Amino acid sequence: MDPGPVLAGEVQMRQHVGLAVVD
Repeated sequence: MDPGPVLAGEVQMRQHVGLAVVD
């Protein structure tokens, strides 16, 4: 199992959610 893409997706998702919440 390669955690690289999973971590990248997780970070991207959190950033997206954070921006949505801030917006």
